[in-house]
Amino acid sequence: MIDYKTVEEAIRKNEFIDLLEGKNGYRYEDRLCSGPTDVGMVLYCIYKAYKEIDNHIADIFIETLKKMISGTSHDLYYATEYILFQVSLEKEGEAPFSIDNDYFEKALQERININKTKLFNENSIEGLAYSDGEAILMMANKLKDFGLNIV
Repeated sequence: MIDYKTVEEAIRKNEFIDLLEGKNGYRYEDRLCSGPTDVGMVLYCIYKAYKEIDNHIADIFIETLKKMISGTSHDLYYATEYILFQVSLEKEGEAPFSIDNDYFEKALQERININKTKLFNENSIEGLAYSDGEAILMMANKLKDFGLNIV
């Protein structure tokens, strides 16, 4: 079970990306669903850790997203998904901190353009029937609703 203390532990062990992507012991499983991660649940745990433990967790989260954008197609997919959830929760007033939408819009645009061919030839996300690129394009369409145009 992942909770806000798991967030603190993952940061302490330098395993925050693993937590965000559901790797190396941070896989999400319950009786109804099994998959690498539950982005919404992990994000709410980050929010609780931010409120209960340390507000610097927001900075760690943001810096980790930046690293993920520069990483593999797998990393880029999850960074995009976390950004989508974050901006939607900001709009709903549920996020206790904000991210720099302008920065992430530009960073995602650049990384997607550089890796377009690779993204459409890889399928690194467990449970998806389409390429990483197709999955990112679907999220890109949703991000437009929040004013971020990444493609």
